[in-house]
Amino acid sequence: GGPSTPTAEQWDGRHWRTATLPRGLGGFIIAASASSPRDIWAVSYSGMYVLHWNGSRWSVAKRWKGGEATSIVAISPSDVWVFGGGSSLGAWHLSGRTWHRVAGRAGAVFRASALSASSIWAVAQRSRQAVEHYDGSRWAAIATGSALVRTIPEDVVAVSRRGIWVSAVSAAGRLIVAHGSGSRWTRYMAP
Repeated sequence: GGPSTPTAEQWDGRHWRTATLPRGLGGFIIAASASSPRDIWAVSYSGMYVLHWNGSRWSVAKRWKGGEATSIVAISPSDVWVFGGGSSLGAWHLSGRTWHRVAGRAGAVFRASALSASSIWAVAQRSRQAVEHYDGSRWAAIATGSALVRTIPEDVVAVSRRGIWVSAVSAAGRLIVAHGSGSRWTRYMAP
């Protein structure tokens, strides 16, 4: 609701302690992802930067001049995706040591969750909301049947190739959870 400064806390197994972030950061952290305890990534919603924890300190890994980030997925220290959910940021992929802007369907990804470098699941924002899947070479829309009809998908969690969960809000404001089993999608309405 106004100017802010991000903070980070680290759990050492017994206590929380403040972890020092680089100076001069503003905004707030919208998402984080980790491939290991020594490879944690975080992205700011506005202020446009990506932070990286290497096991001993936080550093700024990338900066942008505009746009709004909505999600980040860390596969490894050299394979990271940042998504802007249809904003001017679009999608960016760290491959090796270089960040590349990704054109096409990835630019509309709002939230994402990865099983591996060749299996990233996402909720995309378009005129019609969609579930997307990245197979290691391309993004494609996934048919969910009636599981997400008349909903606005909000988030996705990939637990296994037969365990993809999407949370959504119905037109009436009710929470909907859809489960993808690999062969079909099932809709569950929250009480």
